[in-house]
Amino acid sequence: MLPYETLTSGTYVSLSEKAVKCLVDISAQFHGSNNGDLSCTPREMNKLGWNSYRQFDAAKINDLIKVFYCINTARWEK
Repeated sequence: MLPYETLTSGTYVSLSEKAVKCLVDISAQFHGSNNGDLSCTPREMNKLGWNSYRQFDAAKINDLIKVFYCINTARWEK
């Protein structure tokens, strides 16, 4: 579950619908003992309905990286 402070922040409210779905899908990987080690590989995201780089890019993943301090270690192939 996303923290109340996140859900009521102006930054969260300003995100597009796709960016919110992306954030929720990535956040759902946290299960308490993985210390925030979350990934959004094509294989993982395909399971959640993300079928292409274009969809993922439309979610403005760069905004999520800047705003929520995600670390991008690799990019999907276009």
